[in-house]
Amino acid sequence: MTLGSLSRRCKFHNSHLTAQRRLPITLIGAGLPQLRGRMGKAKSYAERLFDFPEVGPLPAEAARIAIVLPATALGVTIDEDAVLRIVDETKGYPYFLQEWGKHAWNAAARSPITRTDVRAASTAAVAALDESFFRVLRASDHRERLDRSIVNTWIGPS
Repeated sequence: MTLGSLSRRCKFHNSHLTAQRRLPITLIGAGLPQLRGRMGKAKSYAERLFDFPEVGPLPAEAARIAIVLPATALGVTIDEDAVLRIVDETKGYPYFLQEWGKHAWNAAARSPITRTDVRAASTAAVAALDESFFRVLRASDHRERLDRSIVNTWIGPS
């Protein structure tokens, strides 16, 4: 879903009720570093309307939690050696953690996800990053459920 379609959907479903109740609206989005420039091109004043904090690599423990908790919430375990390999391969960068987590999930025949699964997933993860790192892709239903699990882990269900 693009920022524009998300914005339209939010406006369509919630603006009337929100206006009636005089409630504030907060929109949180995420994107790659070029998002700020693209928003500025789309609307000349967009850069002044939004805050664009940069997210760098997570500390090792936070990266471990980002991999383990969403899987655990879905009833899947990950061997500690597998988690350590993912954290090492990604250097804690959130987008890379998501890609390695997704490909390790897909490579595993069953729980627990093992270091062997992560090793097998690494080729696919690198290929996916090469293909999509600078593009926005529509998430699969499975990926969307995983992403929701990640969000719910950090901020709670919507």
